Amino acid sequence: MNELIFNGKAISEFGAFYDSHQAFNTPERDMEYVEILGRDGDLIIDNDRFKNIEINFPCYIPTDFLPKYRTLMAYLNSQRGYKRLEYSQEPDHYRLASFAGNVEANPLQLHRAGRFTLPFICKPQRYLKSGEIPVSASELWNPTYFDSHPLIRCYGSGSLTINSQTITVASNPYEYVDIDCDIMDAFCGANNANSYVSFNTDSVVLKSGTNGITHNMTKVEITPRWYEI
Repeated sequence: MNELIFNGKAISEFGAFYDSHQAFNTPERDMEYVEILGRDGDLIIDNDRFKNIEINFPCYIPTDFLPKYRTLMAYLNSQRGYKRLEYSQEPDHYRLASFAGNVEANPLQLHRAGRFTLPFICKPQRYLKSGEIPVSASELWNPTYFDSHPLIRCYGSGSLTINSQTITVASNPYEYVDIDCDIMDAFCGANNANSYVSFNTDSVVLKSGTNGITHNMTKVEITPRWYEI
């Protein structure tokens, strides 16, 4: 049976299963097409982003429908914001998704069984689970066509260079400093560490293909966060 896991909890724990879904659809690129007088064709303005995508999972509960359905809905509706979403048909990937709600149930067999569709609003990325593993290396190979924004853990002070992007960490009181390159934020647990970190660029990415890495710190661990669309 297919399995669907949202924020670490499988719907099978509630007695529910899904048949099929639209996870093979791709998100829309955010672009504008502008007509210009006297010019053939349209001017394309690429906003350099992909839009969210809705994925629907047709589900069923084969026995004791109503109490299991109510408990499942209570759990899903209690989750706020983006949470991790995994499903059987793509075992090597996960998404970040928000439960959309507004579910209509179709009870069957005098409410002993029933069908319904679970809608999720997902970020466009399909993250590779292989990109969740911290790596210490002098070179990283990005296997996708997309630049990723890694999570970098720096032990000690010094400088780290990824290709031509340099991060400098000053002497600090923490065991390590985490740098989230998706939001360009530095911290150690709940402690803000931005005052100890500086960059020579507005963003730090691992580009598609080979990435050279050098540093003079005690240790650097990079969680690459590879993703596909």
